[in-house]
Order: sequence, then C-alpha cells, then structure tokens
Amino acid sequence: MQTTFQAIKLLTVFMLAASMLHSQIYYRTEQDPATKYALGYEDGKSAGHDVSQVSWALRGFGCAFLTCGFGGCVVWSQTRNSGDAPTEIPLGKDPEYITGYIEGYRAATRSTKQTAAITGCIIGTILDAAIIGVLTSGYARTFKEVWDDIWN
Repeated sequence: MQTTFQAIKLLTVFMLAASMLHSQIYYRTEQDPATKYALGYEDGKSAGHDVSQVSWALRGFGCAFLTCGFGGCVVWSQTRNSGDAPTEIPLGKDPEYITGYIEGYRAATRSTKQTAAITGCIIGTILDAAIIGVLTSGYARTFKEVWDDIWN
C-alpha cells in the first residue's frame, strides 16, 4: 500500500512538473510579443519577395542606358527608402504580428526593388558600352550614310 502511495505521489509530481513546463513553453511561443512580431516579420518578408519589380528593372535599365551608367545610381538610391505597404494584411492576428508583417513586407519589397534596379542598371550599362564600342570601332556607318540610304 505504501509503495502504491509513493508511486502516486511521484506520478503527481512528474505530472505537475510536465504541466508547468508545457505552460511555460506554450506561454513563450504563443503569448510573447517578440515571438509574434518575429513570426509576422518572416511571413511579411516571404510575401514581399513574391512581388514583381519589373518596373524598377526597366527604370534602372533606362536611366543607365540613357546616361551611360550614371543614372542607374539615381534610380537605385530612390529604392533605398521605398518599401511598399502590403495590399493584404492578415486578419484576426495580434497587433504585434501585423506590425512585424508590415515591416517585413516593406523590407522585402525594398530589397527586391534594389536588386531589380541594379540588375537593370548593369544590363543598360553593358548594352550602352557595347553600342559605343561598335560605333567607335569603325565598323558602323556614319549617321549621314544611314540617313542617305533610308531616304534615297
């Protein structure tokens, strides 16, 4: 009888300890504002990376091509402070999660814009250098020769 009583006491102590540990883990993962913010930030970053930034690549290409590479720096500098706000915000989440989601989304779109703008700038500069190289190499005809061929 005494061993049964000791076994019940021991089992009760272990169950109580397991219950306290479970509540600590649950409280840490479900109730901690920093954890909610971090989860929202990661979700926002993954949603922000899915946004297409073709227009920024075209802006970088156009400015770099028209200004022999220097205009791409202007476009890239515009992207540094221009993160987009998300068009859809998850409903039913905590304010910390939503704040993290918005900030993560803005950081991701800013990063994607910078990458797209610098890629367009590099392509525009390379194309500009290739055209200048062909024009100065002596293989290209003069503008007057091309004009005369078109209108004669």
